Amino acid sequence: MSDYNNYTREQLIEEIQKLEDLNQAIVEEKEKEELLDFSWTGNLGHWYWHFPTNTVTHNPLKVKTLGYSTEELPDKLTYQFFTDKLHPDDYEGVMQVMREHLKGQREVYEVEYRIQTKEGNWKYFYDRGKVTKRDEQGNPVLVAGIVFDVTEKKEAEKALADTNRQLQEAIQTRDKFFSIISHDLKKGFQHLLGIPDLILRNFGHYSDEKIRHMVGIVKKEAETTHALLENLFEWSKAQRGAIEFRPEKINIANLGEECIRYIKPKADSKDFILVNQLEDKEITADRNMLQAILRNLLDNGVKFSPSGGRIQLKGRVEGHSYHFEISDEGQGMPRSIRDNLFKIDQDVSRPGTQKEKGSGLGLILCKEFVENHGGSIWADSYENQGSVFHFTLPLDQAH
Repeated sequence: MSDYNNYTREQLIEEIQKLEDLNQAIVEEKEKEELLDFSWTGNLGHWYWHFPTNTVTHNPLKVKTLGYSTEELPDKLTYQFFTDKLHPDDYEGVMQVMREHLKGQREVYEVEYRIQTKEGNWKYFYDRGKVTKRDEQGNPVLVAGIVFDVTEKKEAEKALADTNRQLQEAIQTRDKFFSIISHDLKKGFQHLLGIPDLILRNFGHYSDEKIRHMVGIVKKEAETTHALLENLFEWSKAQRGAIEFRPEKINIANLGEECIRYIKPKADSKDFILVNQLEDKEITADRNMLQAILRNLLDNGVKFSPSGGRIQLKGRVEGHSYHFEISDEGQGMPRSIRDNLFKIDQDVSRPGTQKEKGSGLGLILCKEFVENHGGSIWADSYENQGSVFHFTLPLDQAH
């Protein structure tokens, strides 16, 4: 409360004039029940700025929203009390709009800005005001306005924009992914359809050895295409949430043996040595997902390693996780491929040591299943130095 006892006659006249201006604005507001085409219902607060004395009168809710109590406010609240708290990126824009309105170049002062709270956070305000009284020279005397806290609205808009951006990225990624898969399927079926037709049309002219060779090509192509379709089916189920996550206690040494038996016929064709060094230990994981991860990574090692090589399956406890390693002595890979192995929109497929084909989808599926467990997957590999695929699974999974 101001102490008027020490005021001069001129100061008292000025104060009376300011109060009269303010009272007049409030009376007009009550008569209209809205000012500047806004109802007071639901807003953060109205404010009045007496321009000659640079004094701001406002609804207490405005400063409370910024974290200040009325006791913390100065006796004379100025326009700068609020403008000093504007976000640096918004300050000049707000000032420019106000300057233009005070000069009569804008009919209404209307801005949206970020303003800092006492705790240092940022809120979004929507502010709208208007000069309601000018002196005889046209200089502003009283500016009245209304302010809204639109923080929730802006955050909702930002969240929606982020969601839309993520959806657009996901759509573009999926489109590129399906383009890659479609290309691989098309090439596969060209062989599956074309070679049998060629054999039938030239059956009497081909030797048994030639036919046997061509049937072998068809068999390999059928196996590759079948594996691709199987992985694609599993991946699509994972994307639709159709695969239920069912963690259970699993002896990993036993599961490793099962996976090696599965891959052994292919390994035998290249005279491979498969070594299971997994511990006789139980961890909690989804059996089907873990089996799919190990099979894909073992198959990958066989595909990209020359005959007579060794593939090792190892693991160890690291903190609260179990760390799996599948290492081979194969051709390795350049960094350009290694860094994009688990990205769905990157085509990193390449032929194996015996021209085996692959789509890279198996590794995408591995990533999906590892992340379903809350784990991580990565690869260490350099050209002509083999590869080591790593993945970790938390030891404790929710049932």
